[in-house]
Amino acid sequence: MKVILRKNHGPIGHGGDVVNVKRGYFRNYLQPQGIAIPYSAKAAKLITSLREKGLKELNAEKEKNLQVKDAVEKLELVFARKTAESGKLFGSITQTDVAKMLQEKGFDINKKQVKMEEHLKVVGAYTVDVDLFHDVTAKVRILIQES
Repeated sequence: MKVILRKNHGPIGHGGDVVNVKRGYFRNYLQPQGIAIPYSAKAAKLITSLREKGLKELNAEKEKNLQVKDAVEKLELVFARKTAESGKLFGSITQTDVAKMLQEKGFDINKKQVKMEEHLKVVGAYTVDVDLFHDVTAKVRILIQES
C-alpha cells in the first residue's frame, strides 16, 4: 500500500516520502500515530511541504546531536575497579556501564548506542564510539584504574 509519511520515521523514511508498507502496518501503527496518510492525487500535493518540514526537523535533530557530540567528546569517563596483580579486572566494563555513567553526567544515551567490539577487561585508556544520530558518532575516552 502506498502511503505518504507526514513526519520522519527512522526505519521507513523521512517526512514527505512516498513509501510502500503493508496494509496492516499502516492501519494499526502508522495511521493511529499520525505518521502517515494514504497516497492519493490530492494528498500528493502535500508532499513538497511535508518534505520541507521533514528536512527541517531532520536538520534540527542533527544539529542538536552535533552539540551533544561536542560535549560528550570533551569528557573522560573514569572507572575505578578491583583488579588482579596482572592488571585484569574482576569483571568488565560493558556498554551498560558506559551508558549509565553518561546518563549520570546528564546525557540521554542508552546502552544500544554504545558500540564496543568487546568488553573492557584490562586497566588502561580506551576510546568507545557512541552513535547519536544517523551519521553522528561521538568518541568517548574511557580510563580504567585500579581501586
